Amino acid sequence: MSTENEPYTKMSLEETKQTKLWAAIQKKLKERERASNVKFFLGILNRLADERQRPSLDDRAVNELAPYYAKAKDKEKQSEQDKLNVAAKRVAYNRALDDGAVAYVGFKQAVPLGSPGAEFNDVEFIGGLWRVQKKFPYKITQVRDRQFVLVKKLPRAEKNKFEYYTAAAAIWSGTGCSADVAKPDWIVAKYETPNGVFMSYGQTIEQARAFLAISIYDEYQDLIHNAALAEANQK
Repeated sequence: MSTENEPYTKMSLEETKQTKLWAAIQKKLKERERASNVKFFLGILNRLADERQRPSLDDRAVNELAPYYAKAKDKEKQSEQDKLNVAAKRVAYNRALDDGAVAYVGFKQAVPLGSPGAEFNDVEFIGGLWRVQKKFPYKITQVRDRQFVLVKKLPRAEKNKFEYYTAAAAIWSGTGCSADVAKPDWIVAKYETPNGVFMSYGQTIEQARAFLAISIYDEYQDLIHNAALAEANQK
């Protein structure tokens, strides 16, 4: 027997059916996305496991692999950003060439952009002007929030695996990078592990070592805590 509410009931059932179907599709897509992420996790860590001659890892290790996944994605994003930066520079450089722009050597001398010594790889757009960048012959090392040139490895008498270097701060200006390698006034401490390299700096070995120890603790505090508990439980 038909009632006036029947059309509404049928529509509600149909809407419910479509809603459930949509929800099922979304769930399936999310499952695929998660499966893809898991596959990505395991791909990275299995390669690491192969390098260290450890058995292959399974899905239970996913939570432990998250940091590696994040680092890999950050590296991928940075690579893409670098490509975009170069492409953007190329567009701006070509437009500047068409406009007959100049490039500054130092703060006063100007030469035609695109002339020898002021070509694409020689210049950067800084402070609203194209500037010729001095060739910097030293390797620049990023240490936390600063850049340094590591000058000399220091001998050490400690039993730990820390390394110490005299270092000169890398200073950027409109003409490029400079560092007083003849008078390095910083110390950089370095500790290398299978999972990465930890580095810190200070004005003395003691300062650099202390900051390095803090960095290592921040990374491995759970492991250190668990080891300490295990040792305490054995007593």
